[in-house]
Amino acid sequence: MRDYLVILPIINNEGLVKRCLSSFDIPRSNVFIVDNSPDSFGKQFKDYHVEYHPENAGVGRSWNIGFRYGADYNILVSASMYFKNGISELVDKLSYANEYGLLTYEGWHTIVIGKKTIEKIGYIDENFYPAYYEDNDYMYRMKLANIHNKPNGAILPKVDIDVECAGNAMSMKNGVFVDLQKNLDYYERKWGGKPGQEKYEKPFNRV
Repeated sequence: MRDYLVILPIINNEGLVKRCLSSFDIPRSNVFIVDNSPDSFGKQFKDYHVEYHPENAGVGRSWNIGFRYGADYNILVSASMYFKNGISELVDKLSYANEYGLLTYEGWHTIVIGKKTIEKIGYIDENFYPAYYEDNDYMYRMKLANIHNKPNGAILPKVDIDVECAGNAMSMKNGVFVDLQKNLDYYERKWGGKPGQEKYEKPFNRV
């Protein structure tokens, strides 16, 4: 079995989180929850490793906190996901992963980032706060590093899993204010264009 850690950021929305966790049929020691709720409602999940950030660490930082545990494969999961055959279906398919990770058809709701990717391009940019465009940024950096760069596909393997998604990211803000324009402006300053229209190969066009 390949070494892996499931990283699950949560913020409020108890129903979604419980639904997601009910489909986790893996050892709880392989699950890391980052609770960004102001009331630390994650305390009820006592059998899991939970780290509390009532100030809201944001999505990018939550993932980075998990990355620092050094697992070979980091399975990033959105609380909106329900794995119909159990999340073990995805864990079993880690056999298809290469050293950089594994894609699914769920985008960043469920994606596997390999340790090798982090070693090569670094951590998630936490300036995209609390959420949005951090995934576009990371994928573009992967493209620049020749990890994910084919026009009609990806160097990363891609697998299908039987899942249900309860909602998109916008529907799960749970009252948290997200300034999409601020994050997009930062992205454009960093890469010289919107996602898919980037002009720079170095952040902020630095030499």
